[in-house]
Amino acid sequence: MKEMLINWIAGFFLITSVCGTLDPIGTKCGDKRCSTTEYCSPFDSHCRPCSVACDSTSHNFQPEICVKDCQ
Repeated sequence: MKEMLINWIAGFFLITSVCGTLDPIGTKCGDKRCSTTEYCSPFDSHCRPCSVACDSTSHNFQPEICVKDCQ
Protein backbone atom coordinates (compact mmCIF):
# COMPACT_ATOMS: atom_id res chain seq x y z
CA MET A 1 0.00 0.00 0.00
CA LYS A 2 2.83 2.40 0.90
CA GLU A 3 4.61 1.64 -2.40
CA MET A 4 1.41 2.35 -4.32
CA LEU A 5 1.04 5.74 -2.60
CA ILE A 6 4.66 6.64 -3.38
CA ASN A 7 4.15 5.68 -7.05
CA TRP A 8 0.98 7.77 -7.21
CA ILE A 9 2.70 10.83 -5.73
CA ALA A 10 5.70 10.46 -8.07
CA GLY A 11 3.37 10.08 -11.07
CA PHE A 12 1.38 13.14 -10.05
CA PHE A 13 4.50 15.31 -9.87
CA LEU A 14 5.78 13.95 -13.17
CA ILE A 15 2.52 14.71 -14.97
CA THR A 16 2.29 18.14 -13.34
CA SER A 17 5.82 19.07 -14.38
CA VAL A 18 5.34 17.85 -17.98
CA CYS A 19 2.00 19.59 -18.40
CA GLY A 20 3.42 22.73 -16.86
CA THR A 21 6.05 23.09 -19.58
CA LEU A 22 3.76 22.64 -22.59
CA ASP A 23 1.39 25.45 -23.50
CA PRO A 24 -1.93 24.08 -24.83
CA ILE A 25 -2.56 27.25 -26.86
CA GLY A 26 0.85 27.20 -28.53
CA THR A 27 4.19 28.88 -28.04
CA LYS A 28 4.65 32.65 -28.25
CA CYS A 29 6.95 33.43 -31.18
CA GLY A 30 7.66 37.08 -31.83
CA ASP A 31 4.30 38.80 -32.34
CA LYS A 32 2.37 35.59 -33.03
CA ARG A 33 1.71 32.15 -31.54
CA CYS A 34 2.81 28.87 -33.04
CA SER A 35 0.28 26.05 -33.17
CA THR A 36 0.74 23.07 -30.89
CA THR A 37 2.37 21.17 -33.79
CA GLU A 38 5.00 23.87 -34.35
CA TYR A 39 7.96 25.32 -32.48
CA CYS A 40 9.46 28.80 -32.50
CA SER A 41 12.75 28.73 -34.39
CA PRO A 42 15.54 30.26 -32.29
CA PHE A 43 17.28 31.33 -35.51
CA ASP A 44 14.62 33.59 -37.04
CA SER A 45 11.67 33.62 -34.59
CA HIS A 46 9.32 31.98 -37.10
CA CYS A 47 7.03 29.04 -36.43
CA ARG A 48 8.38 25.81 -37.92
CA PRO A 49 6.70 22.38 -38.07
CA CYS A 50 7.71 19.89 -35.40
CA SER A 51 7.30 17.11 -37.97
CA VAL A 52 10.48 18.33 -39.69
CA ALA A 53 12.54 18.90 -36.53
CA CYS A 54 11.54 15.48 -35.15
CA ASP A 55 12.04 13.46 -38.37
CA SER A 56 15.23 11.47 -37.74
CA THR A 57 15.55 10.68 -41.47
CA SER A 58 15.56 14.37 -42.48
CA HIS A 59 18.70 16.46 -42.94
CA ASN A 60 16.86 19.08 -40.85
CA PHE A 61 16.51 16.72 -37.85
CA GLN A 62 17.05 18.68 -34.64
CA PRO A 63 16.77 16.30 -31.68
CA GLU A 64 17.34 18.96 -29.01
CA ILE A 65 14.56 21.18 -30.35
CA CYS A 66 12.30 18.15 -30.85
CA VAL A 67 12.65 17.08 -27.21
CA LYS A 68 12.55 20.58 -25.74
CA ASP A 69 9.87 22.29 -27.84
CA CYS A 70 7.82 19.59 -29.57
CA GLN A 71 6.88 17.03 -26.95
